[in-house]
Amino acid sequence: MIVPDCRPVLDCLERFKPLWDFLTAIGTLGAVGVSLWFAVRRPKARFELVVAPTNEDRTVILTITNKGDTSELILGWYWRAKCLGEPGGIGLQSYPVELNGASALRLPQRMQKFDVLVVFAAIDSLATQADQAIPKSVTSSELEGCAAKSWFGCNTSSGRRFEIATPEKVGKLLARRIDLIRRPI
Repeated sequence: MIVPDCRPVLDCLERFKPLWDFLTAIGTLGAVGVSLWFAVRRPKARFELVVAPTNEDRTVILTITNKGDTSELILGWYWRAKCLGEPGGIGLQSYPVELNGASALRLPQRMQKFDVLVVFAAIDSLATQADQAIPKSVTSSELEGCAAKSWFGCNTSSGRRFEIATPEKVGKLLARRIDLIRRPI
């Protein structure tokens, strides 16, 4: 029986031994770095918010999607604008909500990873709340500017707030409704 000569292969491996040692060291350091990263990293909450008018512009719908890698408790949602004078904005009523397509009674709701929470508010109700908080000295044009530079958001149990700028159409609807409430008949 003829045995193949493995010396050329062994010589080649021996010649490149420093390279193999270097690559082994780099791999070991990389494995230690990844292990440390997994050990010290903290799960983060990340929410995607979408605001849109619905129901023939009579309702605002806020969709909150948990894109983070941890669960969070959504305590409430709000509308915030500079003309409101309150740093936290006005808290919106927790009407019946939908969590992943199923009806839920009210906020607060715990959201797991990739859960979708849908919250509704009547624009008339929101405009009434805003009218009570906005000083009467604010003019119609200032109302429109104020609503254009406003935000919808949600509060979480970890104390973090997630916000999205009010869409132009929703801002105009709110400004128009607040202005109608203020005009005498």
